[in-house]
Amino acid sequence: MKQDSKLIRVDLDFKNAFNSAGHSSLRKILEGFGIPDVSLLSSIYERSTMRILVGNERSAAIQLDTGTVQGSALSSFLFDLFINALLRLLDSTGILHRVRGVPEWNLQAFADDLSLYVSSTEDANTLLNLVGSFQEWSGLKISIKKSLVTGALYGQGEIRRQRDAMAVIRKRKPPPEAQRLSRSKLQETQELEQMDPDFEEDLTPVDEEINEACEELRSRSLLQRCDTCGRHRDKHHFPSSATNQCTQCSKSWTPRGIAYQGETLKVIRGRTPTRLLGTHHNMWLDTKSQRRKVIDAAIEVAAYLYKNENLRIDQRLKVISMCLPSLFSFSAPLIDLPEADLKTLTAVWVRAYKNAWNSAKGTATCLFTYPREQGGLQVKLPLGTLFSSIWGNLERYSQFDDGTRQMLELTYHEALADNGCLNLLELQDAAQHLGWKRASTNEVTFACYLASKLEIRVEWDPFNPDLIVSAPHMTLATLAC
Repeated sequence: MKQDSKLIRVDLDFKNAFNSAGHSSLRKILEGFGIPDVSLLSSIYERSTMRILVGNERSAAIQLDTGTVQGSALSSFLFDLFINALLRLLDSTGILHRVRGVPEWNLQAFADDLSLYVSSTEDANTLLNLVGSFQEWSGLKISIKKSLVTGALYGQGEIRRQRDAMAVIRKRKPPPEAQRLSRSKLQETQELEQMDPDFEEDLTPVDEEINEACEELRSRSLLQRCDTCGRHRDKHHFPSSATNQCTQCSKSWTPRGIAYQGETLKVIRGRTPTRLLGTHHNMWLDTKSQRRKVIDAAIEVAAYLYKNENLRIDQRLKVISMCLPSLFSFSAPLIDLPEADLKTLTAVWVRAYKNAWNSAKGTATCLFTYPREQGGLQVKLPLGTLFSSIWGNLERYSQFDDGTRQMLELTYHEALADNGCLNLLELQDAAQHLGWKRASTNEVTFACYLASKLEIRVEWDPFNPDLIVSAPHMTLATLAC
């Protein structure tokens, strides 16, 4: 991450994006990109009309001068070209995020979502002015209500702020209370010791689980939840019982003075999880809220199968195959997943399979997880879904000659260097000796760790200089000419 500096992110939401692109602007963009047969496309859109049926009568023809044709295979490509004109305009400014150690850029875009990354308020306003100019020219409008600004301060500045916050928290912390053994408990223990000299107070595993659950519930009831970071903290972490923001969050830095077309954008603190490109995380890349959403969604599926007894077994299994993998696979390669959370998610999935088969809670788990050769059902579990998602994500990163491929190449060579390996096969052998936490610090290493855990060998060499896929697009275009 950054050192001794600021990182500001501006999330912009387009209003009815696919229906707002002006046809005249679209034609000019296509001509500027050198797209062939622009006149053919223009003739299709210039004659686009619609009629409204009111009762049994139709209205007069209404000329359409914005939007792309719904249901057309070309529409998504046309919108990509249209929005790329804006992206190139923003990229041409030379304004960058200034994050060290990664390729320099100033935006991320996915479909109709756009996020700007800058290091100062002035740079943010400069890019927003360009977006405003593009809006006036093209008709593509921004929804100010759904757009937001967030940011984070890194380095010594943030350390000083958090040190001051901890000093305030320590002043509020009450002195520890002396732990005393009740008279009744002491008498009960003495009586048992007199009856059995070898007595030792030992709880059964069931008692231990119950006590742990009760202790967790008791501690949660004594804690207060911060609305900003979502953490449960002791009372002295908050200025008062009526305040739902902890002192650490209130002391954190937030960007100010960022506006779009004269209207100030909503500001969200950097520690608050926000949705970006389909996943929820904060500016410190803490994805706890996204992990919680995935687990809660899996619990809802398991509960649905338990309540709806009228469904057949094949229908229940269809619900699982359509819901559980898709709920997890999208965010799986993008979030930091602790091993404990994977175990929790696995337990929920197994419970869903038991509910689908009308099995009791105490049914042996091995009946569902063992391979078919050993008499099990070999159901799909989160570990296999995580493996498929991460390797698929790495392959997509390597397909295009852009910043994502450059970042993957840095991550790839870093994984080889850190583990003393020459290729991916050697890295898979080395990864089996690593722990989950150590392996997950590098995406390529983690992918190899999952492969070794599932006893799968993956042969892949994405950055071999002798392969045509490794050649830059400009080089290939020159050779083709």
